[in-house]
Order: sequence, then structure tokens, then C-alpha cells
Amino acid sequence: MTAAQVTKDNVYAMLRPWHSRGLAPKTISNYQQALRWLMRWLDVPFSIAAAMPHIMGVRPRGTLVTVEAFNKVLDHVRPHMRLYLLLCSDAAMRSGTAVKITEANYDRERRSLVFTSKANSHVYVPLTARLAAMIEQAEEYGERDKPLVGRLGGMIGRNAAGHYARALQRAIRDAGVERFTSHDLRRSTARRLYQDTKDVRLVQHMLGHVSMKSTFDYLFPHTSQVNAAQVEKAAGEQ
Repeated sequence: MTAAQVTKDNVYAMLRPWHSRGLAPKTISNYQQALRWLMRWLDVPFSIAAAMPHIMGVRPRGTLVTVEAFNKVLDHVRPHMRLYLLLCSDAAMRSGTAVKITEANYDRERRSLVFTSKANSHVYVPLTARLAAMIEQAEEYGERDKPLVGRLGGMIGRNAAGHYARALQRAIRDAGVERFTSHDLRRSTARRLYQDTKDVRLVQHMLGHVSMKSTFDYLFPHTSQVNAAQVEKAAGEQ
């Protein structure tokens, strides 16, 4: 098939599996953007690419969790939930990654975790003392290849994400703090790391991002607008 033979039906056939798999809107939006670039490179007629339905991307959240609020929640959870939350906070993991971490990912000698991120990038994260202690506690139970949260009695498998999300909200209610999600913990750690180091690349590596844009969305979710005085100063007029 040549570029001139590509039709709207061909494009819709490629889009259909992405929607049927229940992918997140932002993921579908990214896939469609990559497809547009490919069609542009192949010189597919613009009218074909323009017919692709627009998917509204997810706006970056700006919720930050204070250390005090997080510690209060930790006082109201069971060991497996504590490990899960520490992986999301202290190691800045996605929830889906946290429930899959096994003993094989833990380097006891270097007190660190080595794993593959959602974007298939290699991530190395040094651990806090409290997280390392929880991991070593989990290693005393269950089968070696079983995820660590599961070895402490937590749920693993397809329905784990919803289970932990509900458990977190119960703990938040019991602790009497403002609502937040496990992903807000990841963002909060990334923001504090940046404030301490001012090194965006370091934050990008810890989060396992391939695109720097994703890292900037974490660090600066709200875009500021430049004002006239700042433009004048940048131009050397003041």
C-alpha cells in the first residue's frame, strides 16, 4: 500500500483496537500524535490525518501531599498497605509498578531497587531506611517470586489497583487529612526532589520518563503567563 492509497477506513481500523483495549485518553492521544507524524513523514494526504478524532488529553494534576499528612495515613494502614504507599512515595513509583515489585528487584547491598518503568526505561532508585526495612520484612514471608506487597498479605492481580485506591481513601478518612491519590505521592516526591536539587534530568530518571515533557507536567502543572515587564527585562530594556 502506498501513501496515496491510505484511506480514512485504514486509519479508523488502526484506532479501533486502542479504544477497545480501554487505554487511558492521554495514552490514546499520544498514540494518535505518533500516527500523525508517521503519516506526515509518508506524505499521506492531510485530509486523512485531519479526519482522526480528537482525544482530550488529561490535564496535569497539581495536588501535593505534605510529609505530615502522609505520616498520619501510614499510622492507619496494615503492613502490606504501608509497603505499597512507601513504594509510591519514597521510591516515586506508579501504583501499577508498586504492586509488581519482587525480591528480585531489591539490591540489599546497595539498598536500592532496580526495575523497568511503564515506558520500558531502566530505573535505579536508592531507598529510604523505612522502605528498605519494609521490603526486608516482606522477604521473610511467602514465595520468592511473589510480589512483595502480596507476601505481606496484600492483593495482587488485575483488581489490585482499585483495591488499593479504596483502602487509601479509607485510611485518609481515618487519619482526618485531605484526600489524595497514590499518584499524588509520586508527584510530591518528584517535586521535593527537584526543589532540593534543581536537576530536572535527575527527576526524569527517578520517574522513569522517556519524554521530558512528562517530567515538566509533574513539576510545573500550571503554566504561568509572561508579563510585559519580564519581556522588557529579558530584552535588556530595563
